[in-house]
Amino acid sequence: MGMEFRVQLQLSYLNLTKIILRVILVTQKDSMGGTSFERPHFCTWKAGSESDFVCLFGLMQKPRHNNVNNYGRTICMEDFMKLAEALQERADLNTKISQLRSRLENNALVQEGEKPAENPDELLVELDDAILRLETLMTKINLTNCRTVSDGKSITELIARKDTLRLRLEAYRNLVNVASQNTRRATRTEIKILSTVDVKSLQKKSDLLAKELRRIDNSIQELNWQTELL
Repeated sequence: MGMEFRVQLQLSYLNLTKIILRVILVTQKDSMGGTSFERPHFCTWKAGSESDFVCLFGLMQKPRHNNVNNYGRTICMEDFMKLAEALQERADLNTKISQLRSRLENNALVQEGEKPAENPDELLVELDDAILRLETLMTKINLTNCRTVSDGKSITELIARKDTLRLRLEAYRNLVNVASQNTRRATRTEIKILSTVDVKSLQKKSDLLAKELRRIDNSIQELNWQTELL
């Protein structure tokens, strides 16, 4: 069984502009708000900006409830979540939802006098919770992508650029593949098949597209780990 912790918050003022929020971990069973931490975490919050948290050591936690109270101000643990972590959770939720659907279908019918291996009603509750969580997460991810700008472009624009680059690259590579095939003739009287495109030029364009795609993808990944989920 994993160890859970009680969260104790301390505030101190620096230059009247920043509040240092210190999270002290004290081992305790049945942690406060159901939130478990793996190591101490410190962050700063600029007064007047609830969302402007700067993580100094990285928060290692899996929040189950968002009800940690800080002198009358509710702190949602998602304030500490990086965009990359939200994307990982979204992927996990999609996998979980797919598995729950399969489990529901497997337990939808049963022979007379028999009981299903799992309670469909409980599975439905779990499915609804997972879908609701996914909806919330997708909304936050989309808002974060739209509002996060780097070099004049939002993450949404970078994702669109990446997707279209991938489409173009696939088309170019497929064309190069087909045009590069040599058709052998059994006799000289057979019709000769020639390429209608410049394969060498297309290959160079494909290489440039692949390089640009890698650059865009690396930029997005870097932003995902730097950006706090809104």
